[in-house]
Amino acid sequence: MSNRIIKADLGNLSQRLKFLMDTAGVKQVHLASKLGVTPQAINHLCNSNAKSSKHTKEIARLLNANEKWLAFGDGGPFEEKPDKAKQTSQTVPVFFLDQLKKIKLQADIYKLNPVEYHWSSESTDEAFGVYVNDNNLAPRFEQGDIVVLKPSHDVKNGALALVYSNELNKLLFCYLYINATKNLICGFVPQDSLGIFLITSEDIIYGIFQESFKKAQG
Repeated sequence: MSNRIIKADLGNLSQRLKFLMDTAGVKQVHLASKLGVTPQAINHLCNSNAKSSKHTKEIARLLNANEKWLAFGDGGPFEEKPDKAKQTSQTVPVFFLDQLKKIKLQADIYKLNPVEYHWSSESTDEAFGVYVNDNNLAPRFEQGDIVVLKPSHDVKNGALALVYSNELNKLLFCYLYINATKNLICGFVPQDSLGIFLITSEDIIYGIFQESFKKAQG
């Protein structure tokens, strides 16, 4: 991402933080959860024209941003050369669902800035992780867990997938069901009132389940 930005209205830490969160598609409640603080604390930090924060270093790490820019406005919001040491053959980039809503093609995922990188048992250049943002697939997954997905053109009955429904305007973790007779693919979310919905050619299947990791404790 280019470091060229408009200098106006980014004169303090609060304004720069709001810029980073909007760019990454990260909500206050998500950042609060990762920092271990209340959403009210993040809301205050975003709207108080703060000059500094004890959380600056950790926020920069979580948003994959330039710490000096967040703290002092020095340089650009993102490093020109990402730290490739973080991204090894055994790690995958992890995103918030809200970030993925900003793109329309699975291939565009890598235009986003990952929140973090997480170890993965299966090495693949195309796999990525997503934070679960609700308990609709509990007890299999709980809010805050990381689900690792990989692109697949071989859609199997009963597979778990991340799907964008154009009609519903929603990004959903769901189970896939195939009606071979009618050549239809449907999605099913067990704990959601939505129930079963039709997946059409206008929808996007971002990835099929590979593995999952429980949210960090403490």
